[in-house]
Amino acid sequence: MGILWNGATSIIIKVGDILFEDAVSEKLDSLKDRRKIKRIKKDIHLTTSGFKKKYDDSSIDTRVFSEFLNENFRVKNYYKELFWNGESADSEEKLQFLVSKAEELLSEDRKSKGLSILDNRDLLEEYFLEIRSQIKLKRTSYLSLDNQLLASQMKEDFRAVIKEENNLVSVSKVEKEYEQIGIRTYIDGTEKLSEECSHFLDLSDYFSDGNIIVEDAWNSEIIAEIREFSQNKLESNIDYSLNISSVQSVAFTIGYYTHSKSNKTVFPVQNHEVWDWSTYQRDTASEEELNYELIENTGENLIITIDLMNIGLSESIEESYSIEKDSIFKIKPKKPDRRYVIDAEHCAKLLYEIDGKLQALGLQIKSKRWKFAIAAPNAFVFILGQHATQYGKVTLLHHNRKTFKYQDSIVLS
Repeated sequence: MGILWNGATSIIIKVGDILFEDAVSEKLDSLKDRRKIKRIKKDIHLTTSGFKKKYDDSSIDTRVFSEFLNENFRVKNYYKELFWNGESADSEEKLQFLVSKAEELLSEDRKSKGLSILDNRDLLEEYFLEIRSQIKLKRTSYLSLDNQLLASQMKEDFRAVIKEENNLVSVSKVEKEYEQIGIRTYIDGTEKLSEECSHFLDLSDYFSDGNIIVEDAWNSEIIAEIREFSQNKLESNIDYSLNISSVQSVAFTIGYYTHSKSNKTVFPVQNHEVWDWSTYQRDTASEEELNYELIENTGENLIITIDLMNIGLSESIEESYSIEKDSIFKIKPKKPDRRYVIDAEHCAKLLYEIDGKLQALGLQIKSKRWKFAIAAPNAFVFILGQHATQYGKVTLLHHNRKTFKYQDSIVLS
């Protein structure tokens, strides 16, 4: 099974640092208390971190975009001016300029990696507007403004916060408890993960910058360690939440070995949320969300591409993987203009839809050797792996970041 897109980095913008950097240091004295400044910066950071989770694993979730947000002087000046002086007559024009510049940079980055150009301007604009909305809210909260309308809005915001907190308290009373476990092939950002998990599988020694060091390790050491971890470290009477910081071939494989008949109950963590889809009720009458295109050929393999991130996966596979006379089954959203897998329930819906299409393939196609390439969040990949025991022998394709080509990785049967 082949799996793609190890380029996600989780967007980071240090809004608090930008608003209070040296360029506006003369404003700090009017706020008096340096400790208050520290609290404000922390509050702004927590607020913006919350909304940014919505964009994790989207087509704009790249290092290039994070660097642009934090280092471009026009971005900094735009948000500092908004926070300290409020909106101006040309604020909208400046915002659209930033969106266009970001779109240009991301398209150039994607082109250099052999991907289709970014056609997601709406998502970029939405992200910038989210930051603007949060900064305007913090301006209302922290600066001395006389406008009575703003004061009234602050009261409404306060009531909304109290209501949300009350709702969270109610939900927490019935929340399921999970025992944390983890798996990684990446080290960056996972330094404390092993301390937080009751069981932790560290495969980082087999990888360098997301690439396998020794190709033969896929189907000898790596698959053996995942199988051992899944079968012998996990108990059958515990609900586990799995933190996945790994290449997608590994995410798929641990899902494969914790399928429903394994008597292990494991749910993946995505964007700091446990994607527990156990209560999902399948609606057979719901409208299909995905497009399917089957191109049949005489080769012995069926290449299945599942592109839920609109990165031109099928085209990349055709250009960088030796398909020859193999058949290919292309799966992608009908409206691929956003990060497509929203939450656990939506993930389950898409998986059942895809599984139904795979099961409905003709016998001649189903008898071929299946190879998967996927562009989707790791949680989706993990749950697909849990379904894959019924697909027979499958091969996972791995995207090599150095060569920008796809290679066979783990083989499951």
